[in-house]
Amino acid sequence: MVRALVAMFVCWFIGMLVGSLAQHAVDGEIEKYKQRRPLPSGNPDDDEDEESDEPGESEPGGSEQQAAVKPAET
Repeated sequence: MVRALVAMFVCWFIGMLVGSLAQHAVDGEIEKYKQRRPLPSGNPDDDEDEESDEPGESEPGGSEQQAAVKPAET
C-alpha cells in the first residue's frame, strides 16, 4: 500500500511538472500569435466598407431602418 502511494505521489509530481511546462509553452505560443496578428484598432462597428449579405447584421434595423427614413419614390 505504501509503495502504491509513493508511486502515485511521484507520478503526480511528474504530471504537474510536465503540465506546467506544457502550459508555459502554450502561453508563449499564444503571445507570439497575438503579436503576429494583432486585433485591429478601433470599433469594428465603425467599418463603413464592410457590407453584410443580410439586412440588420451590421446595424440594428439594417436596411429596414434606412427604408423608413427615405421617402418613397412616386
